[in-house]
Amino acid sequence: MMTHQQNHKFLQFSLLFLLFSSLVQGQSQDHSSLRRALQEESTWRDTFSNFFTDERCLRTEKNTASLKDLSNWMSKRNSLNATRLLDITLPGTHNSAAFDLTTELNVNDPDYSTVEKGTFKIPDAVISQWICGYALTQSLSLSEQLQAGARYLDLRMDYDVATSTWRGYHFLWGLEMSVLLEQIATFAKAHPKEIIVLQFGTIYNTGVTAEQKQDYANMITNAFAGQLMPTTTDLPTAMIGELQEAGTTIMAIVRDNEIATMSDVLWDEQTAIENTYAPTDNVDALKSYNEDRLADFYKLGANNTELYKLQWILTPSVEYIQKNPLVGNLYELAQDANGRLVEFKRPSSDANQQLGNILLIDYVEVSPLFDVLDLQQYSDGAFIEEAVPEQDKFSAAAKIGLGVGLTMFICGLCCLRKWCKGSKNKD
Repeated sequence: MMTHQQNHKFLQFSLLFLLFSSLVQGQSQDHSSLRRALQEESTWRDTFSNFFTDERCLRTEKNTASLKDLSNWMSKRNSLNATRLLDITLPGTHNSAAFDLTTELNVNDPDYSTVEKGTFKIPDAVISQWICGYALTQSLSLSEQLQAGARYLDLRMDYDVATSTWRGYHFLWGLEMSVLLEQIATFAKAHPKEIIVLQFGTIYNTGVTAEQKQDYANMITNAFAGQLMPTTTDLPTAMIGELQEAGTTIMAIVRDNEIATMSDVLWDEQTAIENTYAPTDNVDALKSYNEDRLADFYKLGANNTELYKLQWILTPSVEYIQKNPLVGNLYELAQDANGRLVEFKRPSSDANQQLGNILLIDYVEVSPLFDVLDLQQYSDGAFIEEAVPEQDKFSAAAKIGLGVGLTMFICGLCCLRKWCKGSKNKD
């Protein structure tokens, strides 16, 4: 298997080979033809670049066979009326908006440096095509995730200076924040009894102004006007039935302290949620960590005043990326982790015991999450997929792989020819 440095050299060679071929053809013509070829160098470069790059990541193919329509599971579960919000487990998705991404890198994201190290600093124009596999975390849109039963969404938004807009991101830029919020708002209005927790993560652009942060806050409050849970709500005593009756069924939690002060319906993450996270790509380590955190959760008992979040996700290490240069991706890791979710045991055999207040995963549709939480019984019928714009499945990453393969083949032929010629001369 080639190293990333060799991959980089072969990609460079492919470009040089194409340019060299054009010049060789020019030698059989007059000088004016050669001059034209040189003048059209930028055209060759653009053509090469367009062939080996895509503007958007190839979205992960949906596998919804095991999903049901759980759009109304909370309103159908009558026992929840007299249940505290802190006494149930909300199924959630990790990096929820990373289902549709461009190949534009958000270099503000510190996770980018991990990938950069793991790929020996291959140029962004090349690595951004391949990085899709480590950036996409879901195949379902936000509205589909909610239809499938998710009630916690992990939303990462950052300010993109190039477009002057707030956008979703995970390594790569995604859809605009307004588009993403509209998906959630449409669902929330159609299903007003469903309680949804939205956690807005870190803003990595350090140049964001107070005015831009106000725009961020306004987008949230305007999208869910009248439905947001006030920060004056006493979380430890908040009853689900009371929240449903009041129509304040959306809890918006923000990590940025300044934004949290801009509205009385935006919760400060530091006082609203307890984050736990195991930075590992080993399922056994993930299981052990979460079982320890679950034990901590039960020790809190009545003293729990925040939403306690558990994350059943695997995170690729630099070593994993280097060992799996062509086949590694978050989908494969998610399948490994999700396949063992059923092993995540409660402290006792009581099926009603919680798995924290929030349990989130990658690629929710290839997991037994809703079975583990015993929610499938509240189905409204078959899951309905949304149409996805058709994409060329021969992605740029595949083209790069093909280019590397062809280049290796050509190099092999050249070496074989040289060896044969040398052997003939010795004879």
